[in-house]
Amino acid sequence: MSGCSGIMSLLLLCPFSLVAQEIERSKVIHRNGRKITIEKLIFPDGGEEALKKAEPLKPEQQASLVPSESTQTEHSFIVHAVVYDQETSFVRWSTLSGGKKESYSCWSNINWGYLQTLHKIQSDRGNFSFMLLSHDTSLKALQERIESGEDIHVPVIPPELPPLKEVGARYLVTIGDESSDSPALEFIEAVHELYDAERQQLVEAHHDHLREERWRKHQLLINPPKLPDLVIRYGRVPSPKTPSKSPLQK
Repeated sequence: MSGCSGIMSLLLLCPFSLVAQEIERSKVIHRNGRKITIEKLIFPDGGEEALKKAEPLKPEQQASLVPSESTQTEHSFIVHAVVYDQETSFVRWSTLSGGKKESYSCWSNINWGYLQTLHKIQSDRGNFSFMLLSHDTSLKALQERIESGEDIHVPVIPPELPPLKEVGARYLVTIGDESSDSPALEFIEAVHELYDAERQQLVEAHHDHLREERWRKHQLLINPPKLPDLVIRYGRVPSPKTPSKSPLQK
């Protein structure tokens, strides 16, 4: 594997597709049912001139690389959630605002695991996208680990956090300025409003996702995909020649 990784690094450093080349030598290996062909290329003198003459991107190609402007700014967040007993979540989320990182945390009375199939929210509060990382645990399991001698922290859920069944989706901010008009707070509000409005659909989508994941993993076990054959090419473009000095030059 180390040999292949070295070849791949040369491949990235050498844009050989821009110049004419010949194959100096070729080697075929078979690994894990996959055919890998390794070819060393020869670049003719003047290869650097071909690189200089490479056509620049056309205006329409350059335009395609520029993100299109949206009528409304989309705010992006990274979210971490720990779900306790499938009922209460401790949530941390962060974003960049004005070049500075803003971090918040809160206790929430909803199961954030049900939001794993959700990546974007559009509401009157704004447009939000987020990447959610969540995992489940239980307070009883944590307590048992402590009793077995492990040095871990068991959180205390704030008693003032009301149950979901009584008042709907609610949260208590533990880190962050609630008096600010930060998009981070609008985001957390939008999430809880959506949970209240679409709770059943979110739960069903979550369970559908879990079933699809189990089916996909089963299919990979009984029908592992065959990796396609691979061709790796490498070589070096000749360095530009240094012009010789005139006899009159000192």
